[in-house]
Amino acid sequence: MSTSEFSVREMPHPVPQTKIVEAYGTMKCPCLIDQVTSENVEVRVNALSAICSELKNPETAFGLIDGGLADHLLNYLSLSNEAENVDSQAVVKKSSQALSAMARDVLGRNSLLSSSSLENLAIIFNHENVDVREYGFLISLHLTSSKKGVHRLVDLNFPALIMRKLEEEISPLKVPLLKILRSLSGDEKGLEDGLNNGAVPVLCDLLADSLDDVRKEAAYTLGMLCFSDPAKKEAIELGAVEQLCEIMQDESWEVRAAVCHALMTITTTVEGKKGIEPSGGLPHLVHLLHDNHDLVKLNVLKVIASVSAFPPNRAFFQESDACLMALNSLMDAEDEIIANQARICNDVVNWEP
Repeated sequence: MSTSEFSVREMPHPVPQTKIVEAYGTMKCPCLIDQVTSENVEVRVNALSAICSELKNPETAFGLIDGGLADHLLNYLSLSNEAENVDSQAVVKKSSQALSAMARDVLGRNSLLSSSSLENLAIIFNHENVDVREYGFLISLHLTSSKKGVHRLVDLNFPALIMRKLEEEISPLKVPLLKILRSLSGDEKGLEDGLNNGAVPVLCDLLADSLDDVRKEAAYTLGMLCFSDPAKKEAIELGAVEQLCEIMQDESWEVRAAVCHALMTITTTVEGKKGIEPSGGLPHLVHLLHDNHDLVKLNVLKVIASVSAFPPNRAFFQESDACLMALNSLMDAEDEIIANQARICNDVVNWEP
């Protein structure tokens, strides 16, 4: 019985226009750029999805960035104003996701910072979709990893924007906002803009937030701002010392460490040192010398050394057997940094005029 070696087969189905097929060689990145700027919204969205994945490949990421991807994505963010257009919002979401991926890389960040459309980033801070807003916050946070990024965002008035968002945003998304504010406060104008837009009272309020991470970041950011004398004065007047002393025994060790960090900067003034005792903070400081976490102990040693410059506080520690015993123990700690700080603290506590 013979069998035929040939057969007639149907032609393969054509590839749908909306399907993104990977191109190879030098045409890969230009092809994706063409597709992401397509008039067909479905093609554009699918291309953006592909780009989010391709940005994990350093070689492809370089080609896309070099091809001007940043400008296209930032321009798409302006579609946020078309809230009722489902297609436009799909483009916005995928664009913000791709921008977040770009911002993780130094080349991507430099491309974004060099774009004349970077101001569009502020638009998605108010987007109704929580994922889009989070992408916007993460992009901004990545951009603040360089002085150039900090200066650019300050010039775009981001400190005022951050302060508005901190008052209305859901708690989980306040964490990246606080980190951004802290970075922007490293710039003189950024610090001034933050303070002029109510940074200190907002941070004081956030010390009572229900989320550990929010309380932690609020305390660290308050400490950062209080390197500024005007911020320190305002914080003391608003009762920040009392608030910090109240959460000094927080269940989260990271919050405890952040609280002590904030107290380190606030208590460099006489008013700050005086405020510790009536706030009930002195016994709490002694208790934290026995904390299980080294960062808490290191920070509390610095606070005790600072507030002991005020005679009534120093007398309290001198009369506290628990404090003196803890200091003697910490001076022999295996961690040389803690041991050294304990010796400094012990000298201050036991100083006699």
